[in-house]
Amino acid sequence: MSSFARTASAIGLAASLALSAAAQGRDPGEMLERLRQADADGDGAVSKAEFAAFRTRMFDRLDRDGDGFASAGDLPARAAGGTAGGAGDMLARADADGDGKVSRAEFAAAPSPGFDRLDADGDGTVTQAEFAAAAQALRAR
Repeated sequence: MSSFARTASAIGLAASLALSAAAQGRDPGEMLERLRQADADGDGAVSKAEFAAFRTRMFDRLDRDGDGFASAGDLPARAAGGTAGGAGDMLARADADGDGKVSRAEFAAAPSPGFDRLDADGDGTVTQAEFAAAAQALRAR
């Protein structure tokens, strides 16, 4: 396992334990793991372009009925009569034209506040140092 993978795994564990994320209904550990998976060139950093490409690949998992759109109907419901929670909120934010469904282009272009928060210097790349800083901040909470 590379040092980046070990760092991302440790960050994921620390982030998963963060009470503030639980209070917001978000799992930062999952988001950090997705960022690690997005490192297409294996350089230990994730560029905004790599993250956008990863999101585009993830679209196929969301579009369960294969109609070219992701919608609430594609999401599994939590418990009987429940909602899809964070995924439903994410789709709502990505639905740029407000038609109740999200195209591949809308999904790829959707805001990525988690990425932006981790990109501390705003250069469009999340580095190992930025991952480590996020883990440290989560541990301090």
